[in-house]
Amino acid sequence: MKKLYDADDEASRNGAIFRILTALKQICNHPVHYAKHGTPKIESSGKAERMIEILEDILDVNEKAVIFTQYKEMGDLMVEMIYTKFGIAPLFFNGELSRTKRDLMVNEFQTKHSKPFMILTIKAGGTGLNLTAANHVIHYDLWWNPAVEDQGTDRTFRIGQDKNVIVHR
Repeated sequence: MKKLYDADDEASRNGAIFRILTALKQICNHPVHYAKHGTPKIESSGKAERMIEILEDILDVNEKAVIFTQYKEMGDLMVEMIYTKFGIAPLFFNGELSRTKRDLMVNEFQTKHSKPFMILTIKAGGTGLNLTAANHVIHYDLWWNPAVEDQGTDRTFRIGQDKNVIVHR
């Protein structure tokens, strides 16, 4: 807030506001996301608790989910929380993966029952990504532009989708 009050020009003020909003988004995701250290306990975040509840319901009915986040760091925390809770290592599709690894990961999600969850950074999807094995889409943290979220959701609404898709925001 001090940087906001001390800003001399509009660009500095806008930058300070953006940093404050980003920090608030990270705190809402999980306190460890903002702090950048610590163990992500599910009970430390209402958002994490709700995601786990949804995933429990999805597992109970033998379905699959894709989970979108705008932050790679938050994706790493979700991988840890999901593995701790369910003993299942979710797939994590992000911009650091090679094309070959991405293709293998999509194939694994689409064909293997043992991989019910895939976490994706919202911008890593790319052209032609089809995730029709999922019938749940979870938007963990909302993007600044809702049209980008719609593009993420559309990854499950492709030719070949034969299930109803439920979107959780």
